[in-house]
Amino acid sequence: MIKKIVELTKKLISFKTISDNIEELNNALEFIKKELGGFIIEEYEKNKIKSLLIYNHKPNNNKKFRLILNGHLDTIPGKSNQYIPKIVDDRLYGVGSLDMKGGLSVITCVFKELAKNLSYPLALQITTDEETGGFFGTKYQIEKGVSADFVITAEPTHLDIVYKAKGILWLKANFIGKSFHSAYPWNGENAIEKAYNFINKLTKIIKNPKKNQWKTTVNLASINSSNKAFNKIADNCELWLDIRFIPEDKKILNKIKKLLSNKDDLKILVNEPSFLVDKNNKNILKLKKITKDILGKNPVLRGANGSSDARHYSYINVAAIEFGPKGGGIGSDDEYVEISSLNNFYLITKKFLLELNN
Repeated sequence: MIKKIVELTKKLISFKTISDNIEELNNALEFIKKELGGFIIEEYEKNKIKSLLIYNHKPNNNKKFRLILNGHLDTIPGKSNQYIPKIVDDRLYGVGSLDMKGGLSVITCVFKELAKNLSYPLALQITTDEETGGFFGTKYQIEKGVSADFVITAEPTHLDIVYKAKGILWLKANFIGKSFHSAYPWNGENAIEKAYNFINKLTKIIKNPKKNQWKTTVNLASINSSNKAFNKIADNCELWLDIRFIPEDKKILNKIKKLLSNKDDLKILVNEPSFLVDKNNKNILKLKKITKDILGKNPVLRGANGSSDARHYSYINVAAIEFGPKGGGIGSDDEYVEISSLNNFYLITKKFLLELNN
């Protein structure tokens, strides 16, 4: 089976499935459809973004599957030579090999191999917009009623089980002051100073760690004012904030709002949820045991600083985790996935699907 997985990964790498290449994304979806002929295939589309839901049995309870295997075809851009896959020792190089065409190939192959012989409803969810937020793929399917008891998204986790991830807040804070000649600062109110004071207060609430720790973080991305004169007090200032908040920090937005005066304005551009699944969830415990059986050691259960489509399932209280292969160079010129890891991911996923059948 590993030969089929590697060949499928190489074929998917050859598609230039960057976010704005709709034609190539659709070509890749059509290729997947041909690979999985004979199964029930539902096609979804919103804002010209297409996705697939492929399954073996129609669920008795609307569209609630026992398990959904989730993956995405879209990647960040790469150089032209990166769309020609190459193998060096145990590494398969290419754009998206790790994020996440290797993992997607595994769940596609194991679905094709087992789905028809499983008694429970199993779905394969394939999207084309995860890198831009997943709003018209996974989230749209959920809005249309797609649900499950458990979801595994095949993000590269080095075969760790990611059971929690940070949420995302993108904010624009606008500070209003009073303009006056800078020789007479007592007659004005400097909006940039207001922004500076806000930053001081904010960084006392959110203290960025010096190393990887499970804490809420803030990135001060930009500070701007329309003022272009040295001798004028700025009456406006805009601050951009990127906040990655842990599930345990649910009130962070309210804390930030309390730092602002009535004159100031806070615009919420993005407010994406964190997710947190109980570590004692029966499916996680089963996956943990199977992974130990295959690898000979317990997998690490950890959180993720980044985001994935797993978060969308938190809106409907569905347990969704990230679990996928090992590799390196994600997003770089040397992105690769380990072939042995693809094989281990396949063996673990196959055993997990079969044990759910018991």
